[in-house]
Amino acid sequence: MFLQDYDEESLSLDETLSQEEIITNYIVDGYHSGVILKNLDDSNERIKISKYRKVEDSELANYRKERGTYVGVYFITKEKDILDGALKALSIIKKSEYSTNGIAYLKDVAADFVNIRDGYMPFLITMKLEDDI
Repeated sequence: MFLQDYDEESLSLDETLSQEEIITNYIVDGYHSGVILKNLDDSNERIKISKYRKVEDSELANYRKERGTYVGVYFITKEKDILDGALKALSIIKKSEYSTNGIAYLKDVAADFVNIRDGYMPFLITMKLEDDI
């Protein structure tokens, strides 16, 4: 687990995707892309998943990733178990001393050139701290 400061980012968010299968990769979406997970604190509501990609032109953006300090966790998981791996990584954050805002940003990390044995892929999940330190 680590802390990192991020500047505000302009993102293009696709909130119309089916939760059954979301495909994002650097070829289709660019290197700065991934998914946003919402409704993480409400066990009665299904987690909302949205695909995002960074855009340089703020007029093309429909979402802003806030500037601030984020807590992050790197993890590896198999392609078919990404959400389960992300939820396990989130539980590490939730059990930590840090208070977060409930929105998680998930992206693969160098999956185009990092080969981990047995089909595992590296990922990064981050959440903004409620009170920047």
